[in-house]
Amino acid sequence: MKSKYAIALSLIALTPVLTYADAYKQNALCVSGESKLCSTMPVDLPDLTVAQGYAPNTNSTTPSSNVAQDNFDWFSWQMFIALNWPADSQGQPLPNPIGSKPEAPRVWQSWSSPNQVFPGNGLNTSSCAAGKKGLVLFRNTKFSTHSFIEPFTKWPLIDQAGNYVVYDIRMNTIEITYLQNNNLLTKAGQQQFTGTYDFPTGINSTQGATEIKTAWRILTDSSSFANYYTTPATIVVSKDNSVTGQEMCLDVTVGLVGMHIMQKITNPGQFSDFWVWATF
Repeated sequence: MKSKYAIALSLIALTPVLTYADAYKQNALCVSGESKLCSTMPVDLPDLTVAQGYAPNTNSTTPSSNVAQDNFDWFSWQMFIALNWPADSQGQPLPNPIGSKPEAPRVWQSWSSPNQVFPGNGLNTSSCAAGKKGLVLFRNTKFSTHSFIEPFTKWPLIDQAGNYVVYDIRMNTIEITYLQNNNLLTKAGQQQFTGTYDFPTGINSTQGATEIKTAWRILTDSSSFANYYTTPATIVVSKDNSVTGQEMCLDVTVGLVGMHIMQKITNPGQFSDFWVWATF
């Protein structure tokens, strides 16, 4: 069984073929080309042709030689804005400017977590967080302290107040539907799968498979709330990690401190096997 892995495009060698102006048409704050923030999610990089041999960098003084990297930067920023746009209860972006509804949920918050998608991987009815509304961060109940470990190190990420940074993962409906249609929601179904993982790619106005991972810190000083996007949350500490030997649920306010965004695209063609990976 073959698998098409996610990679960070910032690590790929590229060569610009078209000029900046002739390549990715949406080189603006909004996909429409307008120089203003908007809630439209970018789904592809049409008319951008790149070849091997160019090492991306952040030297903004020579945009003509950095066309490929610049365009992925625009694409990443547009994704970040669209996903963090204020939304209604159905996850649809509100028509107001992005800063007009600070108390509203964000678009991505209507997406499902793996704990909701994969059977037996969520909270059971006896958990102290069962029935809780709002953000529930309980990955440590399934993965123990492994969910806290920083990449490439054996150490967790701990903030200045001495608290662990906690994480949440969300998947869009395109990705979930692909998993459902290919019987990939269970271990047995994954073991029986003999094809190649090929998640849908974005094209025209159709979004491809998309995942996000957010990082949150527990806010202990209300005077710092204005520095973050905040939301009420329930932190679940499993009995295995509790000093009392009993599961604990902590009702706290958390602040968003990081976000990974991964999306499948169709163009440029040589990247359609992979994912655009942006980190904020």
